Amino acid sequence: MLLKPLQKIKVVKSKRIYKPGSIGYFVAQDNQNNSLNSWNMAIVFTRFGKGGKPRTDLEILSTRMIEYDDMSEKDREILRVVAGQEGIEPRSGHYYTGHNQIIPGDTVIEPIDIDSRNVLDGSVVEMTAYITALSLLVYKLNKRLSIKRLVMRPAVKMKDFADNGFILDSVLPDLLGYYILAAKDYDDSCKRGGYPLHDYPLFEPALRDQLRSKATVRRVLKSLQKCLAMTRIAFNDYKSRNQMSFDQMQDKIIYVLKHYRRSKKAMAQAKAYAEPSKVVFTGSTLYTTNTSSSSGF
Repeated sequence: MLLKPLQKIKVVKSKRIYKPGSIGYFVAQDNQNNSLNSWNMAIVFTRFGKGGKPRTDLEILSTRMIEYDDMSEKDREILRVVAGQEGIEPRSGHYYTGHNQIIPGDTVIEPIDIDSRNVLDGSVVEMTAYITALSLLVYKLNKRLSIKRLVMRPAVKMKDFADNGFILDSVLPDLLGYYILAAKDYDDSCKRGGYPLHDYPLFEPALRDQLRSKATVRRVLKSLQKCLAMTRIAFNDYKSRNQMSFDQMQDKIIYVLKHYRRSKKAMAQAKAYAEPSKVVFTGSTLYTTNTSSSSGF
């Protein structure tokens, strides 16, 4: 699946914190998993789960480039057996360490329509997430970062931001998303009994007042869109790389399926070589294990 930046998405399948029903704005995607059939995606979520409370959270997730649901049962069975051997899916014995380590292709999402064509008509939560996603996109293109690097927040000057009354256009447009995320964390810390920055108020009321002003929102969006226009070359490179990755994986899957459809001997050898593996979570480590003693997918 190739998505356009700022597309609104819904999580259909996941065991992560962003459970099924989670809603968010897509920032960008790349294929940094050794050319496996998966995308890394940066998403600014507005809620976790179907009944989750409003939020603005940046998360990384992994979806398949090409889903198998629309394939025939025979083709799905072929890929179930050979995908690990052919470098389409992770091989067994590939360890994923850490509670937040993503597993290639472990989440399913679907694009959904934005409630309003005009972001100015959205709720405060929707506008906040949209502006954050747009700012992060500009930052990614300016710095030419991978998705994994994008979600690693740079240091921001929160005290200066607070000194300026949390005014959105008092910071650089491409860093605005990170300032919003940091300010949200600051609010959460204060609500949990953490220490505020001297006598500064919370960020949320200042943000709400600004986003209620359509003139302010227009000014912020205009600034971000101007910055985005200046990244045209990087944006075209980004789209070209993703299209090339998608096309190569599509061609690879077609080639693999043709080969194993034609050769019953090759399919029998593949089945003898490896049984399907399962993804396992134990403690803080995610890993794959074989259902037989041999190695394979």
